[in-house]
Amino acid sequence: MKKNINIDLYKKKRLEKRYEEVVAIVNEDSYKFILEDITTIINNRYFSRENKEYKFHIDFIKKESSIYLKKNNQLFDIELEHYKYNKKGNKLELEYKISSDEEPFKIIITEKED
Repeated sequence: MKKNINIDLYKKKRLEKRYEEVVAIVNEDSYKFILEDITTIINNRYFSRENKEYKFHIDFIKKESSIYLKKNNQLFDIELEHYKYNKKGNKLELEYKISSDEEPFKIIITEKED
């Protein structure tokens, strides 16, 4: 089902960007949306971001992450240092830290009331 969501992106524990009224496909606890030509999917099993150049994927069940560079046809494993996934009511919060990033990344999704 299509729903409007608000998205807050955090880096270095500061709000970096806020998107309002983003149209997303929402199925139970799964969200799929497009921001700046990047397709993002988040649910309680995995997180992925994909565009024409790459696909970044975190598997919460296997506790691993990778990036696939499409142009070079190369897949690189990236150490997933930690992640925290929390879904309560109309709010989803995901924070993760991979070894190639200096600081954790955090995204908060809030479903708009109908």
